[in-house]
Amino acid sequence: MKHCPNPECPFLQDMGRIAEYEDHVERCADCGTPLALGPAPAPPKQRKQSLPDLVVIASVSQPIEADLIKARLEADGIPVFLKDYETINANWLYSNLLGGVKIVVREDDAARAKQILDEVK
Repeated sequence: MKHCPNPECPFLQDMGRIAEYEDHVERCADCGTPLALGPAPAPPKQRKQSLPDLVVIASVSQPIEADLIKARLEADGIPVFLKDYETINANWLYSNLLGGVKIVVREDDAARAKQILDEVK
């Protein structure tokens, strides 16, 4: 058994594991690197990307109001997620039960987003 020793091999990058070949193959089919003898070692551990902390900065009862707020914040470069938007849009009676549509932003953007919302009100 042979394997591709190239850490930049497209197969490793795409599949997350090292390509292995039968003994009669001489070069990696993905990157052209000469193959190394022996079974493939464990692939290198990849660092996990941490997700940003998210915070709810406001809650509104109507999805259209949430759309307007989202558009205003995204115009200033603040990414926005609308929690419970689809549920309330499908059945507005759930708005009180769920606490409305929540405007969610990254924690780093929260202060700026609140300031923008205060200016709009």
